Amino acid sequence: MVWQATAPETSPVSSDHRGTGPLNGARILVIEDEFLIATVAEDVLRDAGAGEIVVALTLQQAHDALAQPLPFDAAVIDIQLAEGSDTGLALAEIALKRLIPILFLTGYESDLALPEPFSTARLLTKPCAPRALVEAVSHAISTAGKADPLP
Repeated sequence: MVWQATAPETSPVSSDHRGTGPLNGARILVIEDEFLIATVAEDVLRDAGAGEIVVALTLQQAHDALAQPLPFDAAVIDIQLAEGSDTGLALAEIALKRLIPILFLTGYESDLALPEPFSTARLLTKPCAPRALVEAVSHAISTAGKADPLP
């Protein structure tokens, strides 16, 4: 299955899903400049039990979200935002410095070699199956703290 306006294998989004499911109340940041993809990602993550999803559609919104004192359990980051070709990598650096586990959701090919320190981050190619997104976020959260943060 590929991205669709709704994820047909799940029920409609409702508050009943919060805190249950594989993401069990997680607070997740989605940095994606394509509104439809950001909305679908938000719905998929909420249906998987995320407690709060913060969506940043612009570079400024992403910086504001990353500056919040309340930590995120994971960040889903598009590598190429409208503001520049590798803007997502700069945001990922900020996230890693804040000890936020990251994964990339991008239009780049899946064989893209990510530069250090991102070489171990999961890379999902758009379009992406909802289950793959949930599994990648869950994996990022479960392996948090097992890698050294950026200096």
